[in-house]
Amino acid sequence: MEYLPSLEHVSYVGIVLALLFSGYLLPLPEEVLLLGFGYLISSSELHSVPTTIAAMLGILGGDFVLYRLASLRSPRVSRLIERVERSRVAKALPTGTSGLVRAVFAFRFVVGLRFFGPLFAGIRNMRAASYIATDFAAVLIYVPLLLFLGYHFHATIFKLFAVVEVVRHTIFAVFLLALGAFLTWRLKVFERKT
Repeated sequence: MEYLPSLEHVSYVGIVLALLFSGYLLPLPEEVLLLGFGYLISSSELHSVPTTIAAMLGILGGDFVLYRLASLRSPRVSRLIERVERSRVAKALPTGTSGLVRAVFAFRFVVGLRFFGPLFAGIRNMRAASYIATDFAAVLIYVPLLLFLGYHFHATIFKLFAVVEVVRHTIFAVFLLALGAFLTWRLKVFERKT
């Protein structure tokens, strides 16, 4: 695998750990990691079922840790909780249990806002069993979808590279023709003046 040598030996434990800490300690969004793992599935570096299970375990684990920290009002997340409670998103959330369940489910699919789900569930004292069931249902849709997109991206990336290469050569040829025409025109204008 010449094009991704650093990811050639990814283990399933590594997938769990990467997704457990993604967005919190690891400065990579989980969306990018999932698309990359789907890409690796397509290139036969990983198998789809173990990768899906490992990804789901990592995401659910990371979300549950954040949920527990928020529900216990941990000092480690107290400033984050205060900022979240003052945010517009918190004010727009419904107050009932069913509204909170829908919000936790929906936050999973909004890029950049996924951490709001575990935080709001913990802050608003959502029962742990209800939170786990809601988060699991969302992750059950979310993970396979992003892995599939990464898998599909691998199949189309080389076609895209070929098209970009043709377009790049065409643009360069047009640029050379335009430059040649411009220089010829400037040379004729210069010759007329002298």
